[in-house]
Amino acid sequence: MKRCRLTGAFHVLLAVIPAFNEDKSIVNIVQKTRKYVDRVIVVDDSSTDNTQELARRSGATVLQHSTNRGVGAAMITGLKYAQKLKPDIVVTLDADGQHRPEDIPRLIHPIIAMKADLVLGSRFLQKPPPNIPSIKYIGNKFFTFITSILARVKLTDTQTGFRALNQKALLALDLRSEFTYTQEMVLILGHKKYCCLEVPIEVRPRKQGNSKVASNFIKYGFKSLTIILSTYIRQKTSG
Repeated sequence: MKRCRLTGAFHVLLAVIPAFNEDKSIVNIVQKTRKYVDRVIVVDDSSTDNTQELARRSGATVLQHSTNRGVGAAMITGLKYAQKLKPDIVVTLDADGQHRPEDIPRLIHPIIAMKADLVLGSRFLQKPPPNIPSIKYIGNKFFTFITSILARVKLTDTQTGFRALNQKALLALDLRSEFTYTQEMVLILGHKKYCCLEVPIEVRPRKQGNSKVASNFIKYGFKSLTIILSTYIRQKTSG
């Protein structure tokens, strides 16, 4: 069992990885992630390649969608499964190889030190990653600005998929969006006054495939703004 012991107590760690057609990278990601956590959950969003089989062979528990529903839906499935298991810490990361599992200890350290309930791995806390498309960089800054104001927390990267939550924050989540979960999670936990911090991370260049955000930014922007506003209104009206 891969458990951390930084404050005198053992902490059970679980990783959730949403995946869609990532058979070129999923084996490496699962194997490296397993070095730092007790259990890896891969949510296969109805891939048409060998993602599911390769993830399972690599030691992951695989949850599968019968139809492609989007990264938000995959994360909801993974986190609901995690809520039933009630681990001490959940780490989420992408399946495309851009996130470094080696950064997991850095990501979870503020949680184990009881300094944060949610930790985001920020790509912009130090300097922007190289070769990021200008429209994606500007969009990230815009949505981070809006989300930070509404959640009342100062952040630099609310779109990052590399994050960690403690058990209290995990059980407080009620995600609704099947399109994207990133801003919604921050807004829910910010409204409920959970402590959110960032740590700097490095991202690797994507080795295959294209970013769905960069390829259809107008659609992403409109849907994300709708999710942000609807989540904010829902949290305000629910008290």
